[in-house]
Amino acid sequence: MLRRAAATVLLMLFAAAVQAQAPGREVEINLHDDAAEVVLYFPAADEMYFEPAEMGVGAFFNDENDAVVTGILHVMGPPADGFSPLQFGAGGKGFLMHLDEPDTSTVAALTLGFSSRLTLPSHVPQALTARVHLAPNITSFGKAERVLEAVLRYELNFTPLASAFIGYRSLRVRLEDEPTHTLDRSLHIGVRIAY
Repeated sequence: MLRRAAATVLLMLFAAAVQAQAPGREVEINLHDDAAEVVLYFPAADEMYFEPAEMGVGAFFNDENDAVVTGILHVMGPPADGFSPLQFGAGGKGFLMHLDEPDTSTVAALTLGFSSRLTLPSHVPQALTARVHLAPNITSFGKAERVLEAVLRYELNFTPLASAFIGYRSLRVRLEDEPTHTLDRSLHIGVRIAY
């Protein structure tokens, strides 16, 4: 039943992405044999002045009946003057998680995030990216004591509107009086499409 609910949320996100009229929206889908994630990104409002910002909502689920809803705001700094292939960014991400094991529970967390992007010189735009989100005990709620998400990716931009990537994600929650719960720790493939 939880899987159907997660699939419904994913379909709703995809439908919202298709129906959106504002330019600059993107949908990202990444998956592997045991987990899937869909994220809808939308442009920041004009009054926010976050030109390179990523704002979005997402849904993640795995075959252990864990489900996660996320919200993200992340700003990537511009490259240094001249040609600099390295960029850095920072932001925040909120997590609302339904964990099926060891005991069924719902937890939440507000994380701080840091990222880096290394653009590789090539005829086809490519990049290596790394992003880490961490919530200590003070911003973890419910039975959660700490939430850590780390993502590494190799991205290949086929066109200005579509890219593909292969990556590795680790998503773990430290729980009170229980072992650390791992939601994901695997390679994944994905696409990101702007419309």
